[in-house]
Amino acid sequence: MAAEKLIQNLKTTVSLLMTVFIFIITLIISIFWVMSKDGLLWYKVLNIVVLMLLVAFLLVTFTGVLVFYRLMQNKKIPQGLLHASNKYVVYLYPVLVFLGQMIGKDKNEIRRSFTQLNNQVLLNSSLTYKADEILILTPHCLQQTMCDIKITHDIRQCKKCGKCSVEGLLHLQEKYGVETQVVTGGTLARLRIKEKKPKMIIAIACERDLMSGLMDVKGIPVYAIINDRPEGPCQNTSVDIDVVKNMLDRFLRRD
Repeated sequence: MAAEKLIQNLKTTVSLLMTVFIFIITLIISIFWVMSKDGLLWYKVLNIVVLMLLVAFLLVTFTGVLVFYRLMQNKKIPQGLLHASNKYVVYLYPVLVFLGQMIGKDKNEIRRSFTQLNNQVLLNSSLTYKADEILILTPHCLQQTMCDIKITHDIRQCKKCGKCSVEGLLHLQEKYGVETQVVTGGTLARLRIKEKKPKMIIAIACERDLMSGLMDVKGIPVYAIINDRPEGPCQNTSVDIDVVKNMLDRFLRRD
């Protein structure tokens, strides 16, 4: 196993270094191309604009390469890199997907890496919120399939039998005063966000649904928590309540 991991790390490093090398060569060639062109002023201006766009693209890609490398090595992202990623973290996802596919990474592994990056950027900020500004969103599959209590519209209907994670979320709602909404899918999640107008969201879901939500939600910080699926997707899932509690302790404003 150690040898396989070493080989995989070597492949990742070589692939990423090749990507960086190609982009740097492309940038150098583009600069020389612009500087060597003679012609009308508007043509030179157009070339400079194109070059600036290329440089911006290369910077985003280069940042994505560094972030991807750190994530694939299970290393913490440096502070400076987090600050650089803060403004355009969503735009790094296509770069991470591209790099991940280059070295044969599973889609869920790439999604987990991106949610990790998203969360690190958020934790690196100084943002705090009032209890009524935070919304916890969780899928209905967190509830036991055999339970006949309807909690989709009101989590307070939970009878606190202790057989699923819903009880823990209800306790957090009662203790911290934050609202928890149980949703049946992305459409209902977007509707709840539109109705509640939160300033921050703590989202619990599988990798695919979290990625969809992170791409859809613009302008609202989202801390993403991947659920546990001991019986497979969409059935009797669970979440570590301590993780949710720790995030509330981190982001709740102490007035």
